Amino acid sequence: MGIHSGNVVLRTSLFFMICLGFAAAGLAKDLPPAKPCASLLADLEQEVTEEWISEQKGALAKEEPGTRKMREAAQTLGVSAVATSKRVLTQHNDKYTHEIKRGVVTDQKRSGRCWIFAGCNVERSRLIAEGKVGSQFEFSYAYLHFFNMLEKSNRFLTGIFKKLSETKDPVELRSLIKVEKALGDGGWYEYFQYLVAKYGLVPKEVMPETPSSSSTALLLSELQRYLGEVSAQILDAYSDARAEKRDLSDTEIRRLKAMKSQAMSNVFKILVTHLGLPPEQFEFRTEGKPETKNGVEVKTTTTKTYTPHEFAKEFVGFNPDDYVVITTTPLLDENGHYTVTDSAIGVSKDSRYDLKFLNLPVERLEQLIVESINLGQPLWFAADVQKEVDAKTGIMHPEILDTSTVYGFKQDPESQMTQAHRVFLRLTSPNHAMVISGYDQPVPGGPVIKFKVENSWGDQSGDKGVFHMYREWLRRNLFVIVVPKALLSNDEIKRLKDPPKVLDEEVEYF
Repeated sequence: MGIHSGNVVLRTSLFFMICLGFAAAGLAKDLPPAKPCASLLADLEQEVTEEWISEQKGALAKEEPGTRKMREAAQTLGVSAVATSKRVLTQHNDKYTHEIKRGVVTDQKRSGRCWIFAGCNVERSRLIAEGKVGSQFEFSYAYLHFFNMLEKSNRFLTGIFKKLSETKDPVELRSLIKVEKALGDGGWYEYFQYLVAKYGLVPKEVMPETPSSSSTALLLSELQRYLGEVSAQILDAYSDARAEKRDLSDTEIRRLKAMKSQAMSNVFKILVTHLGLPPEQFEFRTEGKPETKNGVEVKTTTTKTYTPHEFAKEFVGFNPDDYVVITTTPLLDENGHYTVTDSAIGVSKDSRYDLKFLNLPVERLEQLIVESINLGQPLWFAADVQKEVDAKTGIMHPEILDTSTVYGFKQDPESQMTQAHRVFLRLTSPNHAMVISGYDQPVPGGPVIKFKVENSWGDQSGDKGVFHMYREWLRRNLFVIVVPKALLSNDEIKRLKDPPKVLDEEVEYF
């Protein structure tokens, strides 16, 4: 998949959603009159009995033969194969009126690094359009993943000391120290900004993929195990002071500092073993436009030595301040500017890389996508790809699966949930990052029908690696886009300059 464990900025804890959700989404007016909980539960506490099950079986026996056949086919072939909508398939085409050049299809394989792939593929498209690289060029995903895990490990260890300084209660500490949650390989665009700004970029051939970068489970398990052992040592070192309810002595503090230093050194060794050693500098060869002399095509080449920082800044031209994160969720104020404090991937106090976003109506996101494509700038975006997607054709459409044909019932359109209900109930949330590289507007000035999506699941998925995101799907499942700041209106720029509202709840990673 992609953005593995997580939710977004907009996917804070359920408690936060409860506090904000009913008022912001206007859901309170839809609720029934209040009823004492005990009385309500008494009405609802009805057991599933054998008699009830027999009644359900009897009702199924009376169904139309066609419905029973569809259900049997679903049990053999799978629900998706049987329920795929012929109407949507018939109306679909793979044509786009506006497209940006893209490179070869990339493949994150068995990892949650979609946010890294999407970030790299956005920058790659710009280089291809500028003629700096060919379509076969790729950045090193292993390079950024190395520092992704290094920064998360350091943040985790630093966080333990912070938590220990805040509480001496062992039960509370157990709930605070969560190794597995802290060391996933998912992330957000702000993580990508931070890593490239701090560590730069390198071509894929300089630090290629390894078995552990393509399938990250073992590396994650090893890091979690090792840092768990270090956590236990740190807790033991604190045990005397905690039992005696006193501050740490100078000797104990020096010992803890030495433990953290040694732990980070060992983490570095683990990462080098699994992913390789990041280069300090490398040579990169570029080709000029070919000329024909005496019937022979002649290419001029230039080879230059870069550090990763120089490559990102001078050759790629990446400037993290050029981009802004835009979200759309009905549970937060429209046009609201938000941040989650201390949410950057590193331990730096630089708040520029905290999760920060402007929340706008989905219609405005559609406009920004179109304007960005018109400028030749593809977009990083995050959406829920676990619903309403046909992996075989790449079609992303809310009606691609007509499940009523196999379930034997259809939901009343008048009672369908609003987007606010869907988000509040956690029925949809962003879990994968991809790139939008085109749109289809068959009638000039008319509506945009669909958007072209560059995925990172290899060329065996979707339409040879491409997915087709229909406008109806976008409005239900897209949550985050990253756009050039220059595209925002004066009012939106002003809102970005205003102090953001702080979301204090813990943010869950992808």
